[in-house]
Amino acid sequence: MGTFNHKAEVAGAYQFCIANNHQKYYVKYVKMYLSITDNERLEKYYHLEEDLQKTYGNLSQTMQKLTSSVRVMRRFQQWSGIRETRDRELLEANQGYVTTWSCLQCLVVVGAAMVQVYFLRSFFNTAKLTPNQKPRC
Repeated sequence: MGTFNHKAEVAGAYQFCIANNHQKYYVKYVKMYLSITDNERLEKYYHLEEDLQKTYGNLSQTMQKLTSSVRVMRRFQQWSGIRETRDRELLEANQGYVTTWSCLQCLVVVGAAMVQVYFLRSFFNTAKLTPNQKPRC
């Protein structure tokens, strides 16, 4: 059990030979972690990872701003609906009021016209008989 670090200075193929000559009756158990890196690529990877974290940060801020804007717009729509309902109820109440008083006013005008016609006719109403009960010519 142990750790072996080797820095490759020459590009090429490397072989690892692991032997356990002292144990004849047990299987060999080998756990190996092999890390091969290129410094330029590793620096590019770290730079891309940093840019990605910045992008995620900007994206999360943008999403928070969008969520806030949507919340404000929903609140505005809710208040607009409430105002629209209130205005519609006011208009319907006014329509009933105007209709009722217009009908009553029409009845008063028609009644006044009938009374005027009755009085005007009464001025021109002449008796067909004279006071001594003789018909007029």
